[in-house]
Amino acid sequence: MKIILLKLLLKVKYSKIVSSFVMKINDAERNYHLKNNSYVHPIIELTTSTENKIKLVKKVASQIYGETWNYYSDALRDEVSKNFEDSIKELKNQKLTEIKYLEIGSAQGMSMSLNGLLLNEYFNKIDLTSLDPYFENGYFEGEECISKDLQHITINKSTKEKAFNLYKSLNLNVELIEKTSFEGLIDLINNGKKFNYIYIDGFHENFVPMQDLSLCLQLLEPNGIILLDDHQSWEDVGFLKYICDKNMDKISESWKIIAYKSRN
Repeated sequence: MKIILLKLLLKVKYSKIVSSFVMKINDAERNYHLKNNSYVHPIIELTTSTENKIKLVKKVASQIYGETWNYYSDALRDEVSKNFEDSIKELKNQKLTEIKYLEIGSAQGMSMSLNGLLLNEYFNKIDLTSLDPYFENGYFEGEECISKDLQHITINKSTKEKAFNLYKSLNLNVELIEKTSFEGLIDLINNGKKFNYIYIDGFHENFVPMQDLSLCLQLLEPNGIILLDDHQSWEDVGFLKYICDKNMDKISESWKIIAYKSRN
């Protein structure tokens, strides 16, 4: 009962705040995009190097997954890739030589692949960690999405094998923590791990996004960068933007991802 009441209080408290997050895209257009992956963002300028890496990941992923290479992802869209590019450039400006990257919810491996290639270009040493349970039968989510469409997400053990074939083909060494985000993040904290760059794209509903952000902040290095995925599409992610806007420095933002740098 206490959990239900807290959930209701949070929804009431942040309902007006969440509605103010939405960029100037009307509901019909946004819902259409969610179902068809066809929303066209204004022209985005990427470096030639980033564009080439996107093409490479798409090519290899298409060979592995076929037409479903972009399933439940959109990580290689220009406006999303720009968020990654901006974040990594900010890290480069810090004159770091080694980067530790943590990704919650790697799924088919699109975002891990692109980030891994971009980080390899700018830093002498990179450490890539994927935290994803890869449930045997996938999972369900969608009731709290703006589309209110419960879906069976078929990210499973077979997906894991293909994702790691993708990494191998791109010469990326990725460590997998095959646990839920709560279990994996607690283990990382207890083991004293720290990361410069964290991308949160796990389960989008209920207290999980808040839990993931809270735990990831404990893992973030000073001046580290953290990215929230789907901050416009999911209410339980959206209200976290209000907290981060007040307490962190915004680096980059699109309809899908928002990137922040810590102030400590």
